[in-house]
This record gives sequence, C-alpha cells and structure tokens, in this order.
Amino acid sequence: MIFGRVVAGIVVWFLVTFFAAKLPGPIIFIAGSITKGLPGIAIQLIVIPLLMLALERYGIAKRAEK
Repeated sequence: MIFGRVVAGIVVWFLVTFFAAKLPGPIIFIAGSITKGLPGIAIQLIVIPLLMLALERYGIAKRAEK
C-alpha cells in the first residue's frame, strides 16, 4: 500500500521534471499521501482479515489450498 504511494511520488517527479506540471514536489506528495492514507491502510489491515475469518467460519469462503 505504501509502495503504491511511493510509485505515485515517482510519477509526480516525472511529470514535474519533464512536463513542468504544477504539482507539489515528490517528497511532499509521498509524505502527504502516506499521512492521509494511514487511517485507510489501518482499517484495511484490521477489517479484511476479520471479515475473511467470519466468512470462513460461516462457510461462505474457503481458504485456497496450496
């Protein structure tokens, strides 16, 4: 999740450098997107495993076999 924001920062750097786009610098962009995204990241890391456990418990979802 954080890696995607770093890649987005690289894209911002590319756009600013080569196309003179009016965007914040890549470091500011990465820091802001990670800071703003932390609540959503935390919610996903907590809720999705709990949801999968509930779905498995009630037989709606099954674990993939290796």
